[in-house]
Amino acid sequence: MDVLVTLLRLSAGLSVVLLVGLIYIWGRNYLVFRSKYAAGLLIFAGLLLLQTGLTTYFYAFHPVVSGWIANPELVHPLPLMVMSSAQVLELAGIALVVWISWD
Repeated sequence: MDVLVTLLRLSAGLSVVLLVGLIYIWGRNYLVFRSKYAAGLLIFAGLLLLQTGLTTYFYAFHPVVSGWIANPELVHPLPLMVMSSAQVLELAGIALVVWISWD
């Protein structure tokens, strides 16, 4: 159970870091090219950063939710595994987009 909580929090935090990198890359591209495509990607990354930042806050820092998630008596392992898996898949997708955007 502790491993799932750590995985959930770590993958959410790493997603925030990678999204900040994407905003830098796509922001730089927008300043150079001034295209709607670059602006759209920048807005998308900003919205996803907002969502992921809120998620990270609730999973790691919110006094009620973070304690609730970490308490095995309150949360069945299956929903926690599903949430952790979804967060890891999101991290993998963001990492892939960073990898192809870095070039």
